[in-house]
Amino acid sequence: MSFGRLSKNLEELGYITFSNLTKTRENGVLIGVKSEDIEIKQVFNLCPSTDDMQPNFFGVQLKKDNESINIIGTRIRVDTKQYKTDAETNHDFKDRARQSVNLLHQLDLNKIEGKIIIVGDFNNGFYRENDKLSDYKNARRYFNYKMLKNMMNEKGFTAYTPKYGYSLENNLKYDHAFAKGLKVKQPRYDWTFTTPSSKKSTYEGKTVGYPDHAQLLLDIDF
Repeated sequence: MSFGRLSKNLEELGYITFSNLTKTRENGVLIGVKSEDIEIKQVFNLCPSTDDMQPNFFGVQLKKDNESINIIGTRIRVDTKQYKTDAETNHDFKDRARQSVNLLHQLDLNKIEGKIIIVGDFNNGFYRENDKLSDYKNARRYFNYKMLKNMMNEKGFTAYTPKYGYSLENNLKYDHAFAKGLKVKQPRYDWTFTTPSSKKSTYEGKTVGYPDHAQLLLDIDF
């Protein structure tokens, strides 16, 4: 589904939509807001380059009852070519790490303060809950979920990843939320948009109109 079609569908449901999609960028972030008593303060593109090889960091600042909240969508870019050597794989994971560092740098550079929630696809590779950083001997030693979580914690963000289910085929959890100043409850992966009668995650990336990731649903105390 195209950004234009998705935006139109959401707007017909009463949402105001924002995105960083450009004619030269095939990937991007779309944020939809639906409320009668929320004020849109500003829209910010933390990675303003139109180069599609750059990561997507895009956000909206809202205000409600004199409180501001920044909603940021992100997608860590990956090299989609088939790796032929360990050096190529290592380079890709090192680049993912640089992008994550850049996200935090852009938050500081653009003086994004107050309540913040960052949601998106971090492409952190496979991991298990009981993994230790010392367990990684391959490319994941350069970028992994544990490293990402520690990095965000150092900046005051709490990680919210569903305990059950997966966001992508092959038992992968790539989609997370990181919040500062907000309490997030019941993070969960939802596949009911494609399998309403089954709790089993189903990969539908090759079906036009269906995403290849589960929906990451959250309840937030604003």
